[in-house]
Amino acid sequence: MQGSVYPASFDVIAKIVSNLMCLICLVFLGLGIYMQSAAFFLPAALLIIVLAICWGYHPVKYQLLPGRMEIQRPFGAIKIAFHHIESIQRVSMNDLGLVIRLFGSGGLFGYFGIFTSRKLGRFQMWCTNRDKLVLITTNDSKLLISPDEPDDFIMNLRLQNKLL
Repeated sequence: MQGSVYPASFDVIAKIVSNLMCLICLVFLGLGIYMQSAAFFLPAALLIIVLAICWGYHPVKYQLLPGRMEIQRPFGAIKIAFHHIESIQRVSMNDLGLVIRLFGSGGLFGYFGIFTSRKLGRFQMWCTNRDKLVLITTNDSKLLISPDEPDDFIMNLRLQNKLL
């Protein structure tokens, strides 16, 4: 089971928001070219920058490797050593209560960044599907991830990290 890979598929909201933002960007570019106006190129350039940053930080997959798990992203992986993990459990959005985004993306290529809720406190979210949430508590932080097969992910993580 070493090297297990779990894809991170988008939920419907993430698909709609991501596609809509890409479409809006294309419309501004098209209007800028058609009307030869900087008034459309500037918003398009700004949107392209935002799209590139959000795409680069969105989770693509979660991987269990010897001694650690990784959240794979186009701009680099987040690595969490097994010995830092204190607990892992399946949660739902209802378990979190009202969630407020402090910094990050709330639907564009997923849900990632720093969030807070009254029930959970401050946490990092690296998700693409809000229906498949897994809460990982480490010795210094809380992370929400969303592997496509959350129960299998939890079982394999517990098998590899015998302390859980």
